[in-house]
Amino acid sequence: MKIFAALAVIAAFLVPCFAFAAAPAADAQAETGVFSLGRCISMALESQPDLKIARSNLNISRNSLTKTISSLFPQAKASASYSVWQDNLSASAADDYSAKISLTQNIWDFGKTIDSLRLDVEDRNSGDLFLQDKIREIILSVTQQYYEYLKTKRLAEMDSESLRQSEEHLSQAKDFYQAGIKSRIDVTKAEVQKANDRLSLISAVNKLKIAKLKLGNAIGMKQADFEVENTVDTTAFDIGLEYCLERAFRSRPDVLEMESSIRSARINLSSSVRRMFLEDGSGIQAKAEYDFHPEGSSWNAGVGISIPLFTGFSNISGLNTARENLSIALERKKSLELSVRLEVEQAYLTMQEKKESIDAAAEGLRNAEENFSLAQGRYLSGIGSMIELADAQTTLTGAKTNHINSLYDYAESVASLRKSAGLLDAFYIP
Repeated sequence: MKIFAALAVIAAFLVPCFAFAAAPAADAQAETGVFSLGRCISMALESQPDLKIARSNLNISRNSLTKTISSLFPQAKASASYSVWQDNLSASAADDYSAKISLTQNIWDFGKTIDSLRLDVEDRNSGDLFLQDKIREIILSVTQQYYEYLKTKRLAEMDSESLRQSEEHLSQAKDFYQAGIKSRIDVTKAEVQKANDRLSLISAVNKLKIAKLKLGNAIGMKQADFEVENTVDTTAFDIGLEYCLERAFRSRPDVLEMESSIRSARINLSSSVRRMFLEDGSGIQAKAEYDFHPEGSSWNAGVGISIPLFTGFSNISGLNTARENLSIALERKKSLELSVRLEVEQAYLTMQEKKESIDAAAEGLRNAEENFSLAQGRYLSGIGSMIELADAQTTLTGAKTNHINSLYDYAESVASLRKSAGLLDAFYIP
């Protein structure tokens, strides 16, 4: 029974550990209905695999940090053994048991654990910033695909209307030809226009299907049984370029992640300098043990220190490598700052261009509508020709296309600028 008593003592010193594993989130159920932009973004953030991977990597970084923190606390171990044997010359059996509890505490390892802790903190921060950057990429992608789908839908509706008008013009041309008012060339011209408009509609419908598939893919839906609200935000972007640049350098996740990598490089350099004098494993430890035996029990305690006297010249290369890594990180930051500045300035100029295009396209549409109305009136009165009317219709179709493109291209350019300037989250995260 002594062995059971010894094991009971050991069990009293042990702290049970329970691992809680979060169950994987169920895949988003396929939804139907009319979705707003905010709803599309919400579904994408819930279902996109890349985002789930980024969250899992962040959890790994957090677990690594927890593991490093645990090394600051005492480490307890327990062991026990029991054996039975019988001598060939004796009929009786003999047994033996032993049990031991040990407690080890790292008192000071000359900053190694602290450096590891700081590196794990930076690694966790980098994981969090990577997740934030991935979220913004998904928001921008969904926003762009949302407006691309609406734009393609408007263009398909326009091509459908153009085909309807071409059919009317063909019917009118045939009536005039049969009445002897117009020549056969008006009929053939109307037939050519109708064929061209039909081809345009076929292409537009196919582009619409592809645009819907792309939007569904960006949202994370496996089927395209949904529709979206037909709205486009053309509110003037009234934030100055200088503020956009300042905000980008202050809040963009990739910029902050680069700063975190520089801090990590500095920590590694500090550790490399320390390793020039103290190799890994150097430090002061306290250890205590309590043994259980059949003859009784015993204990011992002590403090030990380990300092290597010579480890060759391997640490010199490690120090030089750490210095180069820090230099590389600093240069990468400069390169990133140049790239960010260029990206923001280009996005800002593009936004201004698209904004000015809205007014120009609207004016062109008004003129094209008036021109088409005049050409149609001239043809119906017998003055104009089908060539003149077809040209006016083609001009009107081009003006409508330009106007539709200007509206949705501006909305996309604003979203892209907000992403570049680190402003996307403030306006688009639901």
